[in-house]
Amino acid sequence: MNIETILSIIFVYCFLYKKNRRDIIITIKSLITSIISNYLLLTDDKFFKIYDYKENEVNSLYLYPMKVFYFYIFFEIYDNLFQLRIDFTIHAILVSLSMILLKYYQLSHCLTIAVLMDTSSIFLVYVKESFLYKILFISTFFIYRIIIFPLYSYMYFINKYDKIVTYDINFHTFSMIIIFSITLLNIYWFHKIIIIVLKEFR
Repeated sequence: MNIETILSIIFVYCFLYKKNRRDIIITIKSLITSIISNYLLLTDDKFFKIYDYKENEVNSLYLYPMKVFYFYIFFEIYDNLFQLRIDFTIHAILVSLSMILLKYYQLSHCLTIAVLMDTSSIFLVYVKESFLYKILFISTFFIYRIIIFPLYSYMYFINKYDKIVTYDINFHTFSMIIIFSITLLNIYWFHKIIIIVLKEFR
């Protein structure tokens, strides 16, 4: 049984039969993608320049986050549209565009850098459980979404400047637009988090 079959069974089961399906699905997705991406971050020298390699030139683990998101993204769009979460819906659209772009250019392995941000999502669904989860969520959100991802984005922009700043529309131009949009969304969310934290301490 391959990973796609296992994930489809798990997600469909949670979606149809579990009352707290959103928390379970987000946790499963975040655990798988963050464990893989953090492992590769720590062990693979190619990680921060993965866009310079083809799919068949990298560790096969790089391809698994895309497989996970094939199943997860439909749930995220469905769940957020019906609950009118505008910011999360925008996020789902940006992720969907990223997946289409990466698949079209056969660069699915590049998604692994972005899913590093899923590390903070592990704690998101449990922030109301205890103060410890709040601390873990805020700290991982800041480290991965406000520091690491923008830093990587800057490095990517510098390394591919000639291909990004051009009149020709290409993969790197589209990528930078999506990366910039996701970074703005992360800043917006972090601003909301800070406001909530400050209110709790007043």
